[in-house]
Amino acid sequence: MYFPVKDNYHLLSLLPSSSLVQKVYSSHFAKDVRKAREKTHKARLSETYSTDVSIRLPSVVRLLVTQSQPQNVSVLNGSRGGAIRLLSSRPPTWQNQLKPPINRKSWFEHGIPLSAIKEDVDYLRNFFLRFEQLNLSIKDPKKWAWLITWGNRILSTVLFYAQSIQNLPSGWSNAVDIKLKVAHQYFLDPYRTAEAFNKPKEASDWQNVVATDFAYWLNRKIQGNDKMFTPLVEHTKLWKELMLRQLREQNQMVKAVLAVTKEEQA
Repeated sequence: MYFPVKDNYHLLSLLPSSSLVQKVYSSHFAKDVRKAREKTHKARLSETYSTDVSIRLPSVVRLLVTQSQPQNVSVLNGSRGGAIRLLSSRPPTWQNQLKPPINRKSWFEHGIPLSAIKEDVDYLRNFFLRFEQLNLSIKDPKKWAWLITWGNRILSTVLFYAQSIQNLPSGWSNAVDIKLKVAHQYFLDPYRTAEAFNKPKEASDWQNVVATDFAYWLNRKIQGNDKMFTPLVEHTKLWKELMLRQLREQNQMVKAVLAVTKEEQA
């Protein structure tokens, strides 16, 4: 129902087809459908199998249309409790296309959004500044354990964004005039099967290069623009060790996947 306003119209009330509203309700919101959905949810929690199909519709609005005048309630409206379910018609959220980092020398400088690590980096920075003000030693086991915990939090975020690059079609690092460090290519394009790529990879110490770059990148983030905090050798060594541990585990997994792929292709 529209009301004319100058050269346009203003929507006063929705007048959808009653049969269409009932079809949506009976397909997704009726009592028996809700029971089936609860059944599949319990099955999923208990890790058991259910033959029922569970469908969930996001951002559904419940609009009450006839409760103030029950004499106007039809049979179908009565079965729905005088409510209409409105499905979301919002446009999709824009997402930038993921591109391989071929124009950057170091992936760490531009591969991780600052907003993704800002909270953890700020915590570490404040943690270190309190150390200096209170003249506390980082050799305290409890303090050192906190550094490991928060260092791993940042590292997990870094590896999450690295995985999105690693999941790109393998071989993207074969681009002409690529500027990315070779060690970073080994890290971010792990499933590239070219012998000319993997043979020098096995002979190089690329993991140490990536871990060192990560450590210096994290130190710069913690320092901030004012550089009130000066990282110690122990800090650099810790960040490097945390990354090396993850790289070794990842490398073993990559080797296993490549070995299986080679057998399947043989």
